[in-house]
Amino acid sequence: MSSSESIFKLLDEEATLTELQRLLRTIRQEGATEVRVPRRAEDVLHELRKALTGQFITQERLLAALQDAEENGNQHVMYYSPLKGKGKLIADGEAVAEAIFETKNWRDQHQFPKLTLIPSTAFTWADFRIGLAGKPHDWVAKFYDREVRHEDVPEDQVRKWIEGQTGTRVDPTWKFAVTKEVPYRSIVLARWNHPDVLELRVSRRGVVSRTTIALREEAIWTRIAKAVKQSDLTGWDLTPVRNNMMRAEANGATTFRTSRTNLRTAMGTRAEFHRPTDEETLSADDVAVRSIVGLINEGGDCQANTVNFLADQSSGILEQDLQVIVGAARPNEIVIRSEASSQAVDYVTDQFRAYR
Repeated sequence: MSSSESIFKLLDEEATLTELQRLLRTIRQEGATEVRVPRRAEDVLHELRKALTGQFITQERLLAALQDAEENGNQHVMYYSPLKGKGKLIADGEAVAEAIFETKNWRDQHQFPKLTLIPSTAFTWADFRIGLAGKPHDWVAKFYDREVRHEDVPEDQVRKWIEGQTGTRVDPTWKFAVTKEVPYRSIVLARWNHPDVLELRVSRRGVVSRTTIALREEAIWTRIAKAVKQSDLTGWDLTPVRNNMMRAEANGATTFRTSRTNLRTAMGTRAEFHRPTDEETLSADDVAVRSIVGLINEGGDCQANTVNFLADQSSGILEQDLQVIVGAARPNEIVIRSEASSQAVDYVTDQFRAYR
């Protein structure tokens, strides 16, 4: 498979139709008016291939789109805050890289990024980079975990293989069901979100049980331990954030809507408030919202909220509403339930900062 074809295969797996259509629109806006923006995914990939052949886009730009798609959205994010006096050390991306790789020459030695790599072993280094768009002090340490999926082999290919091996025509009434193992990668990464948050991100693609999430989180800590020790940070408890967001929604906040909350009262009684669907919001029921806020003000806590961040109130950052579970299984964990851009994920984190 050529380098470009491996990129397109990975884009097909990792990027959403919306993300690829946005890339094509950008190309058109830059002057390539012959480039179309189709509606179907297969047509979008075909159009991107034509754009590459016509030199309207480079492989480097396709790789940048792949990088953004696989690193953001449809993932579990665990937030950590550095202990007092530790943030400055973690924020120094160059020192972090030199400690992890035990050399100042880590860029030449490792030749990051390795965006088309299909790993042969678990938790293979894929990238370390310092500086993200508009955030020069951020850094990312990324790994690919190896997974295997089973795909059906077309029956005509099975017949052809058998006939090639035996030299005998296969009875056309015979039926075959054959699968093959196809290796792929699942993305896990650590991202320093300057100035005060370390994010550990685990993709939701593939089989992601609580055990798998814990294993992948532990693998990140192990691989960055020479520079960033888990004991130097504490989980950022988002409970005050959830409580404050409910209060803000009751007072007319417009950037988000809560559709579900699991609440624990000061006496330990638990209650769940939700609308018939996660697309409906609690703000439609003023009595419920006032009851929730009343319980919070009496010492209760929101243990987990399903929050919809609204695109039309995001100053153009969100292309569509983005649903996030805040406090999925641990106080410092969120689940972003769909693909999203890097700007969208940063927007969500900044919203949490504003309500802490």
